[in-house]
Amino acid sequence: MAVRLRHDQAYRTEYQVATLASGIERGQRVQQGQVIGFNDALIDTTVHYAVLVNERFIDPMRVRLPAEKQLLGQEFVDFRKEADRIATLVQREAPFHTIYAPLAK
Repeated sequence: MAVRLRHDQAYRTEYQVATLASGIERGQRVQQGQVIGFNDALIDTTVHYAVLVNERFIDPMRVRLPAEKQLLGQEFVDFRKEADRIATLVQREAPFHTIYAPLAK
């Protein structure tokens, strides 16, 4: 299923997901970093990502993004803490890269 996020009046991004995360509904406002859906980690899936500007698809590699901001001091500490929290959630909910070794006989 396709999930389309509206970032402002002009920009939208679109993702293909197998299932929506619990509690996610059409038209719902979501926060940056919030898990919105999952793809099946056990089968080969093609991830779809698209960018639309004024409802027209554009090449995502040509999108002009704002200049990067360097995080310093407490901002950087807070960022790392949140990034680690999200990584833990993702690994627990959808361990995409888990490799299971065969059981010893």
